[in-house]
Amino acid sequence: GAVTVMVTKVPSGTAKAAGTDTLSAGISLKGVADTNATGTLHGTAANYQFAAGDGVALVTTGTLTSVDGVGITCKFKRTV
Repeated sequence: GAVTVMVTKVPSGTAKAAGTDTLSAGISLKGVADTNATGTLHGTAANYQFAAGDGVALVTTGTLTSVDGVGITCKFKRTV
């Protein structure tokens, strides 16, 4: 079955799974070994615009027993 990870925006006091999806779809964790996968930002800009105090969470789906050595990089751009 599918095994994915979603990067969510989580305000303080909010459960990780109740956060806002920042990507249009979860990233498959069953891709080719040692190959980077890139997510696509959500179509609604507010979903990936963070406020002071917001957190970042990784929410997974599927059975993770065959997943090993995952690294996640998030890039943030400050706007004025």
